[in-house]
Amino acid sequence: MTASATGKHRYRVALFLFGSAGLLLLLLGGLAHEQGWFTPTIDLRFQADSANELRPGMQVRLSGVPIGKVSDVQLDDTARVQVSLQIDADYQRFLGAGTRAIKARDGMFGDSYIVLVAGSGSPLKENSELPFEDDPGIGGVINQLREKLLPVLDNLQQFTATLNDPNGDWQQIASETRGLLQEMRQSRQQLDQMLANVNQLTGKQLPKTLAETEASLQSIRTLAGNADQRLAEISAGLQTTLGNLDQSGKDASLALQSLQQLLAETRPQLATVLQDTEALLKNANTTVDNMQTHWPFTPSDDKQAPRNAPEKESPPVPAPAHSP
Repeated sequence: MTASATGKHRYRVALFLFGSAGLLLLLLGGLAHEQGWFTPTIDLRFQADSANELRPGMQVRLSGVPIGKVSDVQLDDTARVQVSLQIDADYQRFLGAGTRAIKARDGMFGDSYIVLVAGSGSPLKENSELPFEDDPGIGGVINQLREKLLPVLDNLQQFTATLNDPNGDWQQIASETRGLLQEMRQSRQQLDQMLANVNQLTGKQLPKTLAETEASLQSIRTLAGNADQRLAEISAGLQTTLGNLDQSGKDASLALQSLQQLLAETRPQLATVLQDTEALLKNANTTVDNMQTHWPFTPSDDKQAPRNAPEKESPPVPAPAHSP
């Protein structure tokens, strides 16, 4: 083999080795990225009663986003399953106190995974223990459904037996219902007949009754119109009479005031006239007495009236009453 051939062979071997080494490094890098060797993480854990469908490498999700994986599944001294979780440290701020772990499944036949329901407390610390809720799975769902359906089926069977019992309450209720329906049919027939009679009576008597009612209403309208007219006339007469009475009252008041004024003016004059009349009468009486005493033809049988006899006073003339 020549030197040139040997050099080419060595070059190919070296190229193969370098290519293999690069490919190995790429594989190691991908594996390291997949395993999170160069990503900071925190460890969390929870306990489960069974390791069914729990395995290392299971995905851990928060609100549907992958944030870590199950790193280890082991039994402890009490035969309980200890499950360790490896969570990306970037999501630690979302996991507060009260965070729960739940086993879930993609669809009905998909892979299982762990769901973290974030709490509202302070962020969890390294190696914190979470409460765990197991997914019942298809078998558990079927068992739950069976436990709920069995009592319903039993009640339905008892109800069917009660319906089929000839001496049961339902048969008696059905019999009473049939009797009630029969009575309702008879009542309906009677009601139909009564309605027919009412329609016949209405067709004959109702027009006549409406005509009489219309005539009565027309008479009432006429009487109301006459009454309104008469009331208007009476009102006008009353207004005229009241006006005359008012005017008469004013005239009477003026006449009374004039009479009072006339009496007030004539009272002093009447008193003076009465006094003069009284003095004139006294003088006349004196003159007559003197004439009887000194008259030469006075009869002898007439007795002379004493000279010093007191004169009879005339009664005082009452003053006229003053009207208020």
